[in-house]
Amino acid sequence: MDWALAFVDNKNIDLEIMSAHADLAQINADLRSSWTAGALKTKEKRIQVLEAVRACVLKNFDEGCAALFSDLGRNLTEARGELEMVLAEIDVQVAGLKGGWMAPEPRNTHMLLAPAHTEVRREPFGVCLVMSPFNYPMNLALTPVVGALAAGNTVLLKPSEQTVARNR
Repeated sequence: MDWALAFVDNKNIDLEIMSAHADLAQINADLRSSWTAGALKTKEKRIQVLEAVRACVLKNFDEGCAALFSDLGRNLTEARGELEMVLAEIDVQVAGLKGGWMAPEPRNTHMLLAPAHTEVRREPFGVCLVMSPFNYPMNLALTPVVGALAAGNTVLLKPSEQTVARNR
């Protein structure tokens, strides 16, 4: 039972694999301080992190397919499809970030509050925990991670214990 942990600061994106016996309180504090420091505040940084995730998936594509075969007996077509869906999600998130998802949305202000201005601003929550199931371990682990990173959150990923080869 391992935990995958991504630390993001202003210069680096570090992925660490932690054992189940790691101090989760300290990990949460580290992730919280990274988020508080504004590690993923800007759209450019979010896009950079998503591109790093894309590069990691592409670099380990064949190993991921082999792990899905080893753990679940998935043939190459199914395994490639699961990983391609993660890459497609990254494309959607990057396009949305470039297309203005982070821009404030003006809303109508009640006449009694004039000359006030009303707008909706989307803000990240902070630290997200993603616990992936065993049946689609790549897609159901990485797709929520991609969404949380695109939203500006830091993420702690807990893979399933039943997918031993994929966890490596």
